[in-house]
Amino acid sequence: AINPHDVAAHNDLGRLLLEAGDVETAKQHLEKAIARMEESPETNFYYGLCLLQTGEEARGLEFIERAFEINPRFRYGDAHLEVARYYHRRGDAGKTREWAERTVAINTSSMEGWTLLGEAAAELGDVAAARRAFESAREAFTALPSYLRLPGRRYLVRAKRGLRRLPAQ
Repeated sequence: AINPHDVAAHNDLGRLLLEAGDVETAKQHLEKAIARMEESPETNFYYGLCLLQTGEEARGLEFIERAFEINPRFRYGDAHLEVARYYHRRGDAGKTREWAERTVAINTSSMEGWTLLGEAAAELGDVAAARRAFESAREAFTALPSYLRLPGRRYLVRAKRGLRRLPAQ
């Protein structure tokens, strides 16, 4: 049993439940944590992500933006990438592009960020930007240390596939 007054435990449990896919239960725990930890970028971010995934997009983005106001480099671009993934799943290329650009501005070696940026730019018809993003994903892969190459390979394949689908120059 969890101590109802231990906000750090509620925060951690909410984060773990969200990562496991139990959004509703995670939201309940994060609501308890956010009430007393409103200055924590982690709590703001995960609570905002819960709100996004439960359909409260405007409110969720407020909490996510607040997390970045508190710490602009929170999770070194991965937090921005989470939001880009959310919009990519929903098919919103404009917002996917916006959040993927934020990701690669912080973490230039984010292969997934570059790939999402390229896919969104291609969907929006910006072939030059898509080509640059896919090329950047390939360059990021070559700069990866060997232990990160296997997980990065799927984004390399997506980037190469994206390049092949673009019209010739």
